[in-house]
Amino acid sequence: MLLAAGLGWYAGRHEPLDDAAREPASRPAAASARPGSPTAQPSPTPARPPALAPLPGGRVLASPDPQHFLVLRYRETDPPETGRLEIESVYTLRRDPQRFLRAPNKRAPHGHYLDDLGAERAAELERAQARLQREAASGALDPEADARLADAARRVLALGDATALEALLTPEHPPSVRRTIAAVLVEAGFRSAAPVLAESLDSQVAADRERAAALLQRLAGRPIPDRESFEHWWVRLHPAEREARVELPAEEPPR
Repeated sequence: MLLAAGLGWYAGRHEPLDDAAREPASRPAAASARPGSPTAQPSPTPARPPALAPLPGGRVLASPDPQHFLVLRYRETDPPETGRLEIESVYTLRRDPQRFLRAPNKRAPHGHYLDDLGAERAAELERAQARLQREAASGALDPEADARLADAARRVLALGDATALEALLTPEHPPSVRRTIAAVLVEAGFRSAAPVLAESLDSQVAADRERAAALLQRLAGRPIPDRESFEHWWVRLHPAEREARVELPAEEPPR
């Protein structure tokens, strides 16, 4: 209802252009202009400012472009007179004539719908988290198990959740799960996962040792071939630095 009220106001404030307003801002130079004479250049079209509309409850509807609508509200931690706003929800306008084919009471005759991007993102994250938990609990021993778990972890991280991955680093989880999750976090720049990944430096599997050493070297900016070199680097970091997320340099292509 809030969004509908704002859209009604927004639509009422935007009248169709009359013929004069439809005229271009500048016309081509006259054909009789003398050769070599300076020609006035049209001024660049200014960027379209966001359209704003008031909503009940002190909220504001903003439209940065014709496809997106933002519901803004004053930050709860600040008094309204500060004018500091935060985004409450974001909607996008989509044309989908095939939606609700069997639900006429929900179907819009014009085929356009305002979709809540926040709700979509939350549902997508929930599905990704469920997949991550399934892969972590599967105990699969096939060669692709680690790759599936890493892919699920990267998806959760891409959707904005690192805590679900960090929860899988605790000792009660299998070493293979902890190793894979730690590698995903370290490659994303999370230093806090480095000690778990460093355990792979003692692995009997050469590929695990090499992968851990390569990731830790990118994270530390120095060679980390074994646990001793890792501990030497780690103890020199300030506690705040250990929890920081850093941007890793690009991985060098194999020669």
